[in-house]
Amino acid sequence: MSLKKAKRVKVSFEQKPDSDNGGLLAKSLIVDTELIKYSLPSQEGSYPDYGKVFPSDFIATASFDTKEATKACQSLLAIWFNDDETKGLYRPLTLTVADNKVTIEAKEDKGSMAISAETSGEARIAVAGNYLMKAFRACGGIAEMKLASSQSPIALTVDGYRCLVMPIRLPESKAVAEAEAVATETEAKAEAEAKAEAKPKRRGRRKAKQPEVEPEEVTEPEEDREPVAVA
Repeated sequence: MSLKKAKRVKVSFEQKPDSDNGGLLAKSLIVDTELIKYSLPSQEGSYPDYGKVFPSDFIATASFDTKEATKACQSLLAIWFNDDETKGLYRPLTLTVADNKVTIEAKEDKGSMAISAETSGEARIAVAGNYLMKAFRACGGIAEMKLASSQSPIALTVDGYRCLVMPIRLPESKAVAEAEAVATETEAKAEAEAKAEAKPKRRGRRKAKQPEVEPEEVTEPEEDREPVAVA
């Protein structure tokens, strides 16, 4: 609040020993107004190498008016699903680059708008509507959009200014999901039938034949024999 009410602001850098850090010199940014003085200590470290985040190879590019694209995004987000619980700005939009135009679509063919552009190559990617509009507004005017893949960030450039918009992964539509489920079930049945046909039938073990044993001749002992008279 003090900065908003201040008529004049003096900005300077200060360097003095820091008692909390063993007396080492510490640098601070001083913001001085008529009402209050701010001291912002500096942080040691290296600035992130943001250049590595930008893709180096692209499969499609498009040059178009970002103001016209922003209006198209606003119109598409306004006619989104009535039963969708997510907020309008956070709903995804799909961008397609092809045939000298950029087509912006809402999910499941709820609406689409085409913007004339100078294009090279073809690509398709989905992004969050709010982040896409923020990037278009930051560019303001004719900007060049570069796409590397559906999983790589969108690169927007205009007059040396660059920004990135991260993609999102859309869930599959019901029709596609049902078709894939039917195909998976059919493939599983065919594989089960093929295994059943290839599996040899299991034969039961035959019982071993017992060797035939001839009955032994029973002979009476001589003592038990009765004498027989012979004529």
